[in-house]
Amino acid sequence: MESDFLTENAFAQIDSRPIFALFLITLVAAYLIARFYKDHYEMNKVLKAYSIFAVSIFLMNIFLGLKIALVIGIVLMGLVVLIFRSNTYFYGR
Repeated sequence: MESDFLTENAFAQIDSRPIFALFLITLVAAYLIARFYKDHYEMNKVLKAYSIFAVSIFLMNIFLGLKIALVIGIVLMGLVVLIFRSNTYFYGR
């Protein structure tokens, strides 16, 4: 009655390299956007730049073929990193 859980699991069938690449790209982009706008004290500019990045990520997802829930989660994680990073620059003086 021994079944191999990893071979039957749907998550084990997903290639993790595009997910990891998308994670790193999002993390680097969030840091770069926050750093680029560190002297501009308008969050609208920061969010506009990140929304352009997010749309490009969703378009790139067509070629990567990832599940949309994973892409949405990674983009939201990047938004959280961007907000905390921006607050560090805005209020860290």
